[in-house]
Amino acid sequence: MLKTPRSFNLATSLISSPIRGLLFLHNQPHTFFTRFASTTTNQTPSTTNPTQSATNPTPSATNPTPSATNPTPSATNPTPPATNPTPSATNPTPPATNPTPSATKPTLSATDPVPSAVDPDEMPPDMIRELHSSHPRPMRFEFNQKDKVTSQMLENMDIGVKKHRIPATFSDFAAFNAVRLLRWLPDTYFKDNHYMRVVMLETVAAVPGMVGGMLRHLRSLRNVRHDGGWIIHLLHEAENERMHLLTWMKCLQPTWVDRSIILGVQGAFFNAYFLLYLLSPRTAHRFCGYLEEEAVISYTHFLKDIDEGKIENRPAPRIAKEYYNLQPTATIRDVVLAVRSDEALHRDSNHHFADRIAACQEDLRRDVGMLLQSPEWRNRLGNVSQEADQRWGRGEARGTPHPRDS
Repeated sequence: MLKTPRSFNLATSLISSPIRGLLFLHNQPHTFFTRFASTTTNQTPSTTNPTQSATNPTPSATNPTPSATNPTPSATNPTPPATNPTPSATNPTPPATNPTPSATKPTLSATDPVPSAVDPDEMPPDMIRELHSSHPRPMRFEFNQKDKVTSQMLENMDIGVKKHRIPATFSDFAAFNAVRLLRWLPDTYFKDNHYMRVVMLETVAAVPGMVGGMLRHLRSLRNVRHDGGWIIHLLHEAENERMHLLTWMKCLQPTWVDRSIILGVQGAFFNAYFLLYLLSPRTAHRFCGYLEEEAVISYTHFLKDIDEGKIENRPAPRIAKEYYNLQPTATIRDVVLAVRSDEALHRDSNHHFADRIAACQEDLRRDVGMLLQSPEWRNRLGNVSQEADQRWGRGEARGTPHPRDS
């Protein structure tokens, strides 16, 4: 009779053992996981062994000492129940969902390292004050007044609708043509769907301010000196564009296809603009300036279709009324006018930033301090001139650098 080689038997056992284990788990999954859970969570002596075994000579972490009400395991109750590891005097049998009794604050147990709830009382008081009092503020002076902004005031705002910066250098032409290419894509896909177009626009427009502010923040930390006043404006610009997006999201319900496009475009644009700002901040700001020029054009077309009756002039969303300090009867047309004025401000600011980088004059604080000493600018800026010395420093107002920046 032929004998089976020993190596063949060994190979057969190695292959068949995992298969038998999988079949056991398939047929009796509850038995296996119940035993596994009991060995990990129930470190106290079992009911069939009232005394401590050799492998568990000391009380477990969940029941270090017998309680006052149950000093020693009795014959009828050899061990405390698994759901009540630490009975208290007032609550000898806590519920199964609360193994550690607590009146108000949830605590961590040995088997649940992650808290199931957070007590609001643990919030720092200054954090509560800051979150309660802070809210997004518009960038333009007209929207920060006590009086409500009317439709006539929005119409009379001079923002330079047809204002355009003519490209002069190679980087200017590169930025301008890149923006024109990006303009062609939404024109082809969205066409006359203005709501979806502006949602896509604001998704992209909210990126440059955050990227520029972040990189200049890191540069300020590396150089251990003030950034010159750029960071606060760039971050405010990013917040302003985000409020535009939140406003328009109240006016439409994008499909999952539109959301996927927004997600992909934002991810690609963020990385591309991040690299562009690292390589050439001047080109990045010029690109953003031309992008805002196209935004002004898009909102002008939006207004035209509203005036022609192609788009319903319905009531403005509540978030827009509160943010722009609009009247209760404000409409979508008022919101478009307000948002367009913001885009014009971003257009002028980013072109100015690009010019400053080219001229190597990036200290905004010094120039602002000097301008606030001019009677002409005091009249144009209103009450801001009254706080010039406090806000910018007396030395900087005369055009001399601050000692900490020298």
